[in-house]
Amino acid sequence: LIDRAEIGLAPPLPGSSAAAMIAIVLATSFNLAVMNLRGPLPEALSGNVLLLLLVAPLIEEFVFRGVLLALVERASPPRWNVAGARIGAGGVLLTLAFVSVHGIRSGVLLGIAPAAFVYLWLRARTGSLAWPLAAHAAWNLSVVAVHA
Repeated sequence: LIDRAEIGLAPPLPGSSAAAMIAIVLATSFNLAVMNLRGPLPEALSGNVLLLLLVAPLIEEFVFRGVLLALVERASPPRWNVAGARIGAGGVLLTLAFVSVHGIRSGVLLGIAPAAFVYLWLRARTGSLAWPLAAHAAWNLSVVAVHA
């Protein structure tokens, strides 16, 4: 069985929130800059914005940075220290799988790959899904803000 803390259903580790907030601000600022340079999306945003902002991040974070990350880290424990976060090959491969689920094209690689690696780092640095979820929602909000 997987316990709650192993899948990130725990409070952030003490002292990790400031780094998480800085990472989210930097990542979201990067995304806004890239989107403004790239210009409008080739197709208009559709669907329910609430779904985009809240439900999708909740499900994706629970599945990818929660359950699946716990399982891959059991099989291949994290080995590298990346700015205070223990990250392993399993986490990197899982992040690449997350990106590929969104499709492989330049917009995805520029728009989702950096975010996915930030989410992985946040999960590893804070030990919680709270900050990756906040980052994911902020990232999606930045997309809506530019393209709405």
